[in-house]
Amino acid sequence: MATRPIEAAEALRQQRPRKIDFWIAVAAGEHVWADPDKEVGIVDRVVTVTEIASLAVVVTIAVVRLATTPLDGLALVAPWVVIVGAALLAVRPLRVRLDRRRAGRLWSSFALRVTVVIAILASMATAPVVVALMSLWPFAFALGAEAAACAWEVGFKIWPGQWCRTFVTSAFHFGIVVASVVALFVLGWQRGFEVIAPVYLGGALVVILGSFFAGVLDRFRRTVLHHEQAVVAEAASDAHRRSAHWLHDDVSSALKLTELQIRRGGVSLESIADSLAELDHRIRLRQLDELYMSGSVRLAEVLQPFVRNAQSQGVAICDVPTFDDVSVVVDERLGRTFGRAVSVLTSNALLAGATELGFKVTSSPEAITLQVIDNAGGFDLSEAPAGRGLWQLKLDLGAGGIEVAPNGAGSTVTVTMPRDHERDSWASEVV
Repeated sequence: MATRPIEAAEALRQQRPRKIDFWIAVAAGEHVWADPDKEVGIVDRVVTVTEIASLAVVVTIAVVRLATTPLDGLALVAPWVVIVGAALLAVRPLRVRLDRRRAGRLWSSFALRVTVVIAILASMATAPVVVALMSLWPFAFALGAEAAACAWEVGFKIWPGQWCRTFVTSAFHFGIVVASVVALFVLGWQRGFEVIAPVYLGGALVVILGSFFAGVLDRFRRTVLHHEQAVVAEAASDAHRRSAHWLHDDVSSALKLTELQIRRGGVSLESIADSLAELDHRIRLRQLDELYMSGSVRLAEVLQPFVRNAQSQGVAICDVPTFDDVSVVVDERLGRTFGRAVSVLTSNALLAGATELGFKVTSSPEAITLQVIDNAGGFDLSEAPAGRGLWQLKLDLGAGGIEVAPNGAGSTVTVTMPRDHERDSWASEVV
């Protein structure tokens, strides 16, 4: 079984915790592009766009040279090598942008990509000095962008100076030097120097520029992470302050008032129980509000506080939804609408003197439907006072959103709430 890329890279990191060849960084991060569960954040998008744009510049220079300069022999082949090689290097960042990542093998990727890089450098060396330098800059930026992404994924710190020094002392660089010396003896010093020197110097320039650009991207990444952490910390601080104020203003104040009433005497146990029941309901509503703000909520979690409140007031619950009916997960918008409907209909029934309540919930791909059945004698929806909860709910839901039907002793109120498919789908994935 082949070693997983991230495991091989981790083993390398443990062996050399502060040293990493630039070329190893370019190839070791196959996992960066392969993991389909990894969220592509702003930093990843900047890296992929930078790499694709840089490689596009390299290809453009090669195409312009083909179109404007008469070439033959090796000089004609070289631009095509650059074009094909740059296209191969662009495959992984393009797959990230298209969200079509797939797994790869670390060392086969390493061998292929190093071969492609060397072929591109050798091809650039055949071009005039100005054209070669114009191509080397964006090519170095492309490799630097990918090296930075790979280093982040496998846990390496980016040290541009250290990367350059490590490259100079690496076995890979030593192999290049040996091959260059052999070529000098085979081709002769003058011819060998003319062939080998541009390739070697171009490779060194790519390493230096790529390492420098990886450091620039790393600084950008640290800035983004610092900003995100600051935003999260501020949001958490605000949430803690809101919770502290609520505990003081609502819970503590209500408990203190009940305590004073008990100390002064003249208050019945039933009155105390009613105060505690009211406080319990407020706490449950606060808990429900926190669930709303999480982004998703189950219908059962919305319905429960209102059912308990009705029971605490001596109302018999004659019908409740099944577990499957209320286990549906919805987003904050639909959850709050459902909660408003339950609150308004339950409160109206209790105020009208209902002694029995029933709840039914059904869901379809298009809507969530709530039915509240009471024995409070019935009412006419058209007579709902303007500005009251039922009137506002009817206005928000639109025509057909609320229907009232008599059921003998009271009425059955049906509320239909349309779904937002995209949000509900997201909410189901979160929970």
